[in-house]
Amino acid sequence: MAILVLNVGLKNVRSIIFANDGRQIASATRGLNTSYEQGFVEQNPADWVRLSEEVIKESISELPTDAESVNFFTITTSASCLVALDAEMQPLMNSILVFDSRAQKEALYIDELSEFQKIKNKGFKSSADLMLPKILWLQRNKPDLYEKCCYFSNISDYLYSHFTGVLASDPITSMKFYYLNDAKSYPIGLLSELHLSEEMLPSVMSCGAEVEKILPSLCERLGLQVGCVAALSTYDAIAATIGNGALKAGDAVDISGTVTSFRVVSDNHLLDKKDRLYSVPHIVENQWLLGGSNNQGGGIIEWAKKAFYSEIEEDPSIYSVIESEARSVGACEDGLIFIPHLLGERAPVWNTDSRGVFFGLTPTHVRPNFTRAILESLAFSVYHSIETINELGVEISGVSVSGGLSQFDLVNQIK
Repeated sequence: MAILVLNVGLKNVRSIIFANDGRQIASATRGLNTSYEQGFVEQNPADWVRLSEEVIKESISELPTDAESVNFFTITTSASCLVALDAEMQPLMNSILVFDSRAQKEALYIDELSEFQKIKNKGFKSSADLMLPKILWLQRNKPDLYEKCCYFSNISDYLYSHFTGVLASDPITSMKFYYLNDAKSYPIGLLSELHLSEEMLPSVMSCGAEVEKILPSLCERLGLQVGCVAALSTYDAIAATIGNGALKAGDAVDISGTVTSFRVVSDNHLLDKKDRLYSVPHIVENQWLLGGSNNQGGGIIEWAKKAFYSEIEEDPSIYSVIESEARSVGACEDGLIFIPHLLGERAPVWNTDSRGVFFGLTPTHVRPNFTRAILESLAFSVYHSIETINELGVEISGVSVSGGLSQFDLVNQIK
């Protein structure tokens, strides 16, 4: 038995095939375009489908001749990226990504609703990154398009519908729609207050549940065995936390891809009264994952490449150059500090209006100083979450790192 994992992140689409013993036996990757314009951050769902099929087909073709057939297929993606679908479950527009900030006013409106107050004490907050504020933005700003909307989904939910015909989600991803795990339902009263119904949202199944078999026509086209089963996992940050082996209280994981997610395992379901961190169910019974994601991690490095290293931006050695220059200067040399809020900030700051700042500039600062400050900002951001976690009474016994940014030795050392 082999298992294919399809991962759609904020920068890449990947297909990775694992043998039953956990060995990676094939993989393929494609880059993914994201558009940024005045707080609007979007991706085209057609790109997800096209690139997903490309990487699946390529990874299947690269399987060793003695490899077992792919019997299971799962999807893990960035969360809280809204997809508006028509009656045929086809996208009506670009997806509104997690760090898109257009729905600030709508988030404030929802925060004042009486029905939202009923779920607020369960650890939910209303912010522009979540799904219902984005849907409300569509109601108010795209009424003609909204009239055509029959379903709303996250990236993974939509892709399950593409591959199986079933629009399905797991309980943790569904919390971006305010799914109530204790009641095992969406907040009907709040949906009604926003003129929505639960039929417009994905069906919720438990992690590990069988969604449906992959459509035979797609199996034939992509090289999958007919009868291959699509099973639910969860969104990428949570999946990576589990994959890093965070299975007992105090285990923490720093997952730094385009954004950085930091979470620690807790034996207690802690609710942060200041709404800085989330607490979501762990796969381990009676445990929770406390933490959250910021708006930039490795994405800051990609910006720095364009801003400071455009002459070698396409050079394969660019990351070595960046790291070497940052090593050539001291920590916070001459007081230079960078605030990495290029797209506002999520956990634990939650300020969509915050912006990036170099503070403490002097005539002596040159490119290596800026680069060092940028890398240090990535550590300061994680440390801010750690301080908040400690404030809530949770001790961290150890941290593991993963994601593209973890390949920077200097970043790991600074952290």
